Amino acid sequence: MMHHFMTWGAILILALAGCRPAHRSQTPTASVPWSVDSLLHANHTPTWEEAVDMATALAASDARATLHEVGMSDVGRPIHALVLTGQPAEASAQREGVNARLKAQPDTVVRVLVNNAIHPGEPCGVNASLALAEAWLAQPDHEGHPLRSASWVIVPQYNVGGASRRNCCTRANQNGPEAYGFRGNAANLDLNRDFVKMDSRNAEAFVSLFHDVDPDVFVDTHTSNGADYPYTMTLIATQADKAGPVLGPFLRDVMEPALYAGMKEAHGPMVPYVYSLGETPEEGILSFLETPRYSTGYTTLFGTLGFTTEAHMLKSFPARVQATHAFLEVLSTWIQNHGAEVKDVRRQEEMRIAQAQILPVRWQLSDHREPLSFTGYSARREWSAVTQGTRLKYDRSS
Repeated sequence: MMHHFMTWGAILILALAGCRPAHRSQTPTASVPWSVDSLLHANHTPTWEEAVDMATALAASDARATLHEVGMSDVGRPIHALVLTGQPAEASAQREGVNARLKAQPDTVVRVLVNNAIHPGEPCGVNASLALAEAWLAQPDHEGHPLRSASWVIVPQYNVGGASRRNCCTRANQNGPEAYGFRGNAANLDLNRDFVKMDSRNAEAFVSLFHDVDPDVFVDTHTSNGADYPYTMTLIATQADKAGPVLGPFLRDVMEPALYAGMKEAHGPMVPYVYSLGETPEEGILSFLETPRYSTGYTTLFGTLGFTTEAHMLKSFPARVQATHAFLEVLSTWIQNHGAEVKDVRRQEEMRIAQAQILPVRWQLSDHREPLSFTGYSARREWSAVTQGTRLKYDRSS
């Protein structure tokens, strides 16, 4: 059944300067790295030890990859970044860290930062990113290789403390994996509400890494909650208005439509994140107000094009992993063809901000609406023997 919904806009902007944490070295011991096939098709996600072990093995296998400790988490274990570049790493760059690795690449190369497992119960990006890295490194360098046009910095597991609290059942109704981490970190903070306030050591590590990378594009991988619908992948693009009058139109009119079209062709239709105005999507879908408490709200303050992938929790875990993997591949392909435009609009936006006399810092919801074609399921309420009340039920046959 085709339903026609409306979307509402929402925007906010603030400013923040970062700081750099001190940290100590700590390397985990773990099992043999997984294959691309198992990462994409198994109903299992790596533990922190397994993810770091796999990233370590990838870095040891190819000079185009290096693994770096970029800060300490609240649980006392390090946060890592796997850096993938077209130009092999010099020994000195390996020692000097992420910034040195990226500076060794041509200025025309786009920088992409991918953050995974900020909510470790939503780990599809862990599998997808590691599978992507392994597949790319398995290809010899050649004209058209994805790493020729973009350097990718992948955080395998950001919320190390939450990832260490493995369980099966804290994500009610989620379809796999067999075991996953806990949403809160070691200090029981929701790290995707902690960017502008930086109460956690994790956020300090992220800010340090973010400014070392200065990414042109940022992706934060998640799994959705709530409503049932046919789509496997939904997307939050950072609010175009707060991105600025140069970067914003490029995001809204050029990049975002291309990613939706690319996903439809390569994997299946993608829709905006289903953030319902009421109880069901039929009542309308709100544009998500991702303030600087959130990852993409923070990164947009610095002229980065930010995206949050939200794979649908009721789909199987392999399906969610494959959809996340497909989005990253679509993004990579688009960057190969449009990287120069990305660098140019970021440069123009930076120049505009440097010369601006007035900058908006407070935004509010507007009543602007746009039609959205959305294939949805009919919803009804039915009696629940558990609660002795009514519950919402989606009918997948209508």
